[in-house]
Amino acid sequence: MLTEATLPVNIIPRHPVDFKVSDCPMSPCPEILAGGERSGLPIYPQSEKNWSKEESMEIARVVEARHGYIPESFHGLITGKRFVGKIQAKWYERENLLKQIQRQFMKELVGDNSWFAQYVAGEFCQETMEIAITNFNLAEQYYAMKPEEPETYEQSQARLQMSRNFHNAIASLNDARRSTYQRAALDAQNRLATYSQDNNVGAKKKLVFQQDFYKEQAAIRMKAQFQSTPVANRITAEHWLKDPYQVRPEADRIEFWTKKVTRDILAQWLCELCEVVDLRSFLACRNFQEQWATRFVYMADRMVMHKLVPELVAKERSAHSNDVDTGASPKAYNFESEFERYWSVIDSIFTEKKGGSWKYVPVLSKVGVKRKAAAPLEPPRHKGTIGIWAFAGYFSFLES
Repeated sequence: MLTEATLPVNIIPRHPVDFKVSDCPMSPCPEILAGGERSGLPIYPQSEKNWSKEESMEIARVVEARHGYIPESFHGLITGKRFVGKIQAKWYERENLLKQIQRQFMKELVGDNSWFAQYVAGEFCQETMEIAITNFNLAEQYYAMKPEEPETYEQSQARLQMSRNFHNAIASLNDARRSTYQRAALDAQNRLATYSQDNNVGAKKKLVFQQDFYKEQAAIRMKAQFQSTPVANRITAEHWLKDPYQVRPEADRIEFWTKKVTRDILAQWLCELCEVVDLRSFLACRNFQEQWATRFVYMADRMVMHKLVPELVAKERSAHSNDVDTGASPKAYNFESEFERYWSVIDSIFTEKKGGSWKYVPVLSKVGVKRKAAAPLEPPRHKGTIGIWAFAGYFSFLES
């Protein structure tokens, strides 16, 4: 049983989902193929032409939507020139452009300031607090019960004091959480006040949504999971203790994130694509949904295990150390290599490696342009021994 009520050293507020599928731009021809005739995107690059950076970015957005990253086989397509032969200047020019695009994609999807990073940090912190509240409540009841062994008066008073300590810890954690969300709501209100009446309507709407969300969260009083069920004895209290996220099996951690994935979550995560990709039609395709849901849950787990948990451990050591500087800092985690490694594995699971497979992505088309409907992708055929495939069955929300 717990012997000390340790409160989190840093409370990170949950991040709202303020962009949904219904907010995605509507296309007059929603099923247009990315590489279709007159779609605005080329099927193959013209060897005599270089695309502008804007044109390369549009093509890269479609490839990103389809594969999650930019495979080497698409490098020539995105830059608009095959660069046959050893033309060093052109080769470096192409590679620099590709690196810029890839770095931008990584920052948007899993960078420190991305929506994804803020959402994952907020949900992990919320789960940590819920577990703490539950375990504190169990510890409070545990120490309120008399042990089977006889105890002295001093031992009895110490035991009851432990029960009161855990009861007070629950109140303190709820108060700290409420203060965190009140500050977040006030910050959103202050930023909202900096906009003029007719300026940045979209940004103002987003801040109003955030302010309301933080106020709603501040009014919530967290309760223990078993609070409505009285604990029968000390053995039951110990048995009901919840494991922290970081010590759970990987399958349980993946299931935790899978339950949070919805179409709106994916639309928020991929909102940068909506300038080119028709996200409404894109997320209506089961195969695309499964691919991005798989990417979401695995990258969320790795962000927690390799970034947030080490940072939390370092902060706790610093908070409980008498030294001015402990010198302990979490080892930098290379998300870029993890990003491409998992993306390529997931891509190989869900679809065959075809050079023209990117053309199945629906893109936004111009008004008045008529296109044939894009046939949905075939169900995934690669059901081999790759471990990630075992978790594909979790995405039951995609059936609806």
